[in-house]
Parts: sequence; structure tokens; C-alpha cells
Amino acid sequence: MNARNAWKICAGLALGMTLSPAQAVTGCSNYWLSGVYGLQFSGSAGADLSGGIGGAVTPPAVATSLALESPGTTYSAAGLARIVMDGSGNLSGDSAVILNGTWSEGLVTGTYNVNDDCSGSLVLTDSGGGVQHFDAVVLNQGDSIVLMQTDRGTGMSFVVKRARNSCQTSDLVGTFGIRTSGTIMGAGAFSSIGTVTLDGQGDATSAESRFSGGAYSQVTTTGTIGVNVDCTLTLTLTPSSGSASQVNFRGLVLTNQKEILLLQSDSGTAVTGSQIAQ
Repeated sequence: MNARNAWKICAGLALGMTLSPAQAVTGCSNYWLSGVYGLQFSGSAGADLSGGIGGAVTPPAVATSLALESPGTTYSAAGLARIVMDGSGNLSGDSAVILNGTWSEGLVTGTYNVNDDCSGSLVLTDSGGGVQHFDAVVLNQGDSIVLMQTDRGTGMSFVVKRARNSCQTSDLVGTFGIRTSGTIMGAGAFSSIGTVTLDGQGDATSAESRFSGGAYSQVTTTGTIGVNVDCTLTLTLTPSSGSASQVNFRGLVLTNQKEILLLQSDSGTAVTGSQIAQ
């Protein structure tokens, strides 16, 4: 065999290895999903919304308003939930959703099923007795999940990440990068990035760049954070000066204490975000 033919064979083998399809993950099961998880989403609900969304009940006033809307109308929605999975296909928790600027929160129960190929499904029963359905894909050996609600008028995707099961305020200390995005009713799209510094004793300071109502601004704030034993939290940030309003968040600490999922809880908003330790 001459050198040229040997080179062609080696090149062909290398190309074949490069083009080989990725091996599908198998061996997934319900056992992969065990422990506390945070679920977060943002998007739009349709006028044909038939029930609850994100594990929470649609507020009665919003349901009545949706029923009067013409086809194609959408309402901004955002949500955050804390759920506990038992590794055997059962779950429970609490879900909060802000839909068309109106808050809704309640307990949730349900079941889930994980297939061998890591696809799956999840069924939630909200506090009003309504049943909600989701398609799922399990990622990273159960540390995270992506969901899509399949009920009429929903179709939004969700991110689910493993969370801590026990926390205290002193666990969160240092500087975190913050990012938020969503919609403010009457103003339009909203987004921000910046830093939040926590002293481990419940005090917070931040400096953010915000874009709201088509205008850019820089905002400094002081505030407080309260962390509950179950790793849920509240965060309030009050501007030091200017026309920006105080903002209030609900949150959940993820498993490594270095990331927090956020949902703005002020009426008239549909804003989610996260804080990640620097």
C-alpha cells in the first residue's frame, strides 16, 4: 500500500467517525427525578385558555376577560413553582403565576412518568381541582427538565432545575449578577441586567441597567431579602432616586446556592429572571 492510499483510508475513517450519529440516552426512569425542583416560565396565554397554567389556577377575573376576547388575543404570563418529586412518579408543591397582570398562587399535586429514552409526561392538579398536562424531556441525569404545557391556549415551554431543600438568609452572601426580562402592562417590553450584593443578614444593594417602555436607564437600589427554610425567598429593591418604581420578587434557591430563579410579584407585570453568583 502506497502512502497516498494509506492517507485516503485514514481520512475516510476519520470522516466516518466525525459523521457518526450521537448515541441516544437510554436507561432513564422515574427514579431520576427525586427531590426539590424549581419551575419557571414566561410567555403568552391564548384567549382559548381552557383552565389553569403553570400549575396555578387562572384568576376568575382574567378567565372572564379571556372569554370575551376575540380569537388570536394573547395575555402575558409568567410563573414560578417549587415542586417535590418522590422518585416514584408523585409530586407536590406550590405554584405562583401572574397572568394579564393578576397574581394567582396555590398548592399543586400531580404525577409524572419518565420513559427509558428520557422523554416523559407530567400531570398537575391545581388548587381549584383543574388538571394540567405537560410533555417533558429529562436532562443531565435528572438535574434539569424542559417542559411544554399542552392544554388548549397554553403551549409555553418551561425550565425546571434542581433546588435546595433547606436554606437560611445567611446562605446568600456576596455579589450576584441579575438578569430579568418580560412585559410591563401599559409600558411594553422590559429587561434589565446588573449586580445585586447580599450581606447575608437580609440587606441588598443593586446597580442595574434597565430598558422599559422604549427607554434606557441606570438604576441603583437598596432593599431586603428574606430566605425561608424551604429555600423560597422574597426580594424587594427600592430605587435610591429617580422615577423608577420599587420592585418585588419571589424566588427559589437552586441546588448549589449560586443561582436563584426569580418572578416579579408586582401586579401589572409578567417578568422572570435569575441571579447567579459572580
